[in-house]
Amino acid sequence: MNKYCKLLLPALAAGGTLLADVKLPAVFSDHAVLQKSAKTAVFGTADPGEKVSVTYGNASASAVAGKDGKWLVDLDLSKDDGKSKILSVSGKNKLTVKDVITGEVWLAAGQSNMEFRMQKSLNAKEEIKNSENSRIRTFKAARHGSLDPAVTNHNGSWIVASPRRTFMFSAVGYHFAKKVNAETGLTVGLIDPAWGSSSIEAWMSSETLMKKSTPEVAASAKRDIERYTSYDAKLAEYVAAYNKWAADCGRIDDGKSTAPPADAKWSKRKNIFGGISGNGVLWFRKKITVNKSDYTQKKFVFTIGCPGAPVDFYLDGKKMASFPLEAAVEGKFFRVPVSASEVAPGEHEMTLRVNAACVRFSFGRNFYAGRNQNNHTNWEMCREKNYPKLTKSQIKSMPASIGKKPLVQKTPTMIWNAMMIPMVPYTMRGVIWYQGESNSRAEYSKLYSEHQRAFVEQLRNEFRNPDLYYYTVQLAAYKKKSSDPADAGTWPELRRQQEITSLTVKNACHVQIIDVGEAGDIHPIDKTTVGQRLANVALANVYGKKDVQWKNPRPVKAVRQGAAVRLTFVDIYAGLEARKLDDFHWVNRTKNIKAKLVLNSPGSEVEGFAICGKDGKWVWANAKIEGADVIVSSPAVKEPVAVRYAWQDNPTCNLFSKSGIPVSSFNVSVK
Repeated sequence: MNKYCKLLLPALAAGGTLLADVKLPAVFSDHAVLQKSAKTAVFGTADPGEKVSVTYGNASASAVAGKDGKWLVDLDLSKDDGKSKILSVSGKNKLTVKDVITGEVWLAAGQSNMEFRMQKSLNAKEEIKNSENSRIRTFKAARHGSLDPAVTNHNGSWIVASPRRTFMFSAVGYHFAKKVNAETGLTVGLIDPAWGSSSIEAWMSSETLMKKSTPEVAASAKRDIERYTSYDAKLAEYVAAYNKWAADCGRIDDGKSTAPPADAKWSKRKNIFGGISGNGVLWFRKKITVNKSDYTQKKFVFTIGCPGAPVDFYLDGKKMASFPLEAAVEGKFFRVPVSASEVAPGEHEMTLRVNAACVRFSFGRNFYAGRNQNNHTNWEMCREKNYPKLTKSQIKSMPASIGKKPLVQKTPTMIWNAMMIPMVPYTMRGVIWYQGESNSRAEYSKLYSEHQRAFVEQLRNEFRNPDLYYYTVQLAAYKKKSSDPADAGTWPELRRQQEITSLTVKNACHVQIIDVGEAGDIHPIDKTTVGQRLANVALANVYGKKDVQWKNPRPVKAVRQGAAVRLTFVDIYAGLEARKLDDFHWVNRTKNIKAKLVLNSPGSEVEGFAICGKDGKWVWANAKIEGADVIVSSPAVKEPVAVRYAWQDNPTCNLFSKSGIPVSSFNVSVK
């Protein structure tokens, strides 16, 4: 019996814990792509001791399920012709998986910028229209998290690129696959378990975090897991204490009223987000028009933001749902699905009753009514009753908030246990990884290269591929631009940590996308550039396209020459260039919002450099290109000791290689 049968982590079965029939994980389903290799894994569950036979084209193998019911075979698909076939698995029962094809399998993982769908990306309509290609496929894994590595439920399905289905693809993944397929003719299969807001720790196993990382990483993971596991008990304690405090202060709502006061004085509100005075029971109302296109699966869904207090929701005077204090504290979204029979097309009135016991109240964002996203505006408000004004002692005695419940996708091991273990050890060529925003806080960013090192080692071990390629995307420019050269923010350090991984881990690379960012949108819609730059790395390093230029220019030497600093760069191909900057920068391309671009060094050939002397004060610098070097100086600094480039969350910068690859953020000392 294959030794690996005994070592496989739990949770391979597609459904339930009862074994009996031969079963396959969901990743082995119709339209799947199998990695073309001499050792391609097929695995699943059966009765202990049951013999399982697997056939794909001319390749076949068999195994006996271990005591735990797990089995695994390796197929030699190195000479497969790449045509669609049936994958057959037989034991006491027989499974047939249709339209299976061999090719190149890549894991497309990370958070929301990898999850970002084609339908929202730049030029989406035209791209989707022309996307018919049976050799580009993706497996979208259903989102699920667990602290228990023995989870067995695993769902998802393979999708073939076509005008009807491509809108569901990861935009970054699609453009990566499209270019690799176009340049090589190979089928590309993307496995996509990406989850918005996820931290890298959620993608890592407990063993990796606690035993194979640094003490700092392990300690951080322990704190985060404890925060998640203890939250429910702390929430119950807080709610009990809060209710007692509210009762003692005369602020308990009897909840008897089911409609606004008949003599209410309504005032108009421009929006319903923040700035609302609490201290009482409040009513809000708004007229909406429902269209047939607003329904999803015969339901109309209202999303009432993320209220900071208990709320009752009424539709046309009928109470439809309540949002309790526990949900408000926890930070849940208030979603109300209503059947089509209860909300017919036409005009309706939404009414909200809020028990705002505190001084201030806010709904938070994300207000939707069906497909209409603009439901935070044009509301009316009235006050049913006022609570007594709080005294200083009452304010002081108010229980301290425990904060929102940690997100599943931010909690260590949750994604790995529930979504990744069921795929282990699916054979694949490599990983494209777009994540980091959730780890960009100062206390986390400094650990990121160590996180990535351990994560890559884990992937290579679990997926039985010591040469697994790992390509990561650096964070794009984001947030409001700053004219202060000392205002570094937190993203530059995260970008630096991402680059450290690519320089210190074999078969690891990164792509720089600082030029595609948007100040007001953490999800820049230009995913074409991102996917194509990732593809260029793979084409050059995996698929033998030696003429592809993909490396990021980077400084390797910083030498003081009088009052100037000479920076020497490598990986510049035909040379460096200062690209012409537009007179605006993007705030939000989806909404076509731009802002005037103000240069920090208007007379400089290269924008984006800052320099400092022994006093540690940073000033904007002038910079010019001389061959493979850049000369940086400022009249305000006579003896420079350090140089920065693009060292801000949203820098204004324009240094590229002539191949069109931007220079990454860096902060170097001067010799």
